[in-house]
This record gives sequence, C-alpha cells and structure tokens, in this order.
Amino acid sequence: MSASKLNNYNKLTMEKKYRLIQVAGQKNSSQRSLAQEFKLSLGAVNKILKQKYDIIEIYKTRLNSCIL
Repeated sequence: MSASKLNNYNKLTMEKKYRLIQVAGQKNSSQRSLAQEFKLSLGAVNKILKQKYDIIEIYKTRLNSCIL
C-alpha cells in the first residue's frame, strides 16, 4: 500500500473512540450518522460500538494513570 493511500485513513485515538461512544449514547444516533460525523466507515463505527465496554475501561484506566 502506498503512502498516499495510507493518508486516506482516519486513525482514531482512544479519546476520539471514547467521544464517539459518548455521542452515540447521548444522541441515540444511527451508526450511519456517526460514521458521517466522525468521517469513518460504517464498519469502523460498528467495530468501535461492539468494543465499547473495553474501550471505556481502557480509556478510564489510562486517564487514571495519568492523574496519579
């Protein structure tokens, strides 16, 4: 895969994944609208939401380790 092709992907940080999960819960948004809002594929949004409990746990663990 060429370098220019790699630039088309939107790499999400843990913070952005956590934010997507929050928005999904607050707005009760469809996965399609979340994909458009966060500029992701529908499959990527689906994967994040399937892993939401793991992502929340990792995010909170990282946040707590930074605070301490």
